[in-house]
Amino acid sequence: MRIGRPITYTWKNKFLNAEATIEKYRLYLSSFPGGYDILTIPEVIPGTATGYNMSRINLIPGVRYYSNVIAYNYAGAHTTSTSDGFIVDHVDPSSGIVYDGL
Repeated sequence: MRIGRPITYTWKNKFLNAEATIEKYRLYLSSFPGGYDILTIPEVIPGTATGYNMSRINLIPGVRYYSNVIAYNYAGAHTTSTSDGFIVDHVDPSSGIVYDGL
């Protein structure tokens, strides 16, 4: 990720038959899987969506963040999909040597 660029949530193919069964999504950013302690996206995302761009948020380098997408069907039942987490850093990678082949 680059500083100043949006973070993109995507959940295409995460929920079975989503186009026909999901009414809406809610999105959260947290410090643990399934949580909502860092940020709640205020918009209710329509069930036809498969992604969301999030920008203008301050994240602390070195902290692992989790994106959580909750899908609600038309009956109100819900299920959550959680990312494996991401860590923001502001340190450029150091150069090194690549050993390729024999």
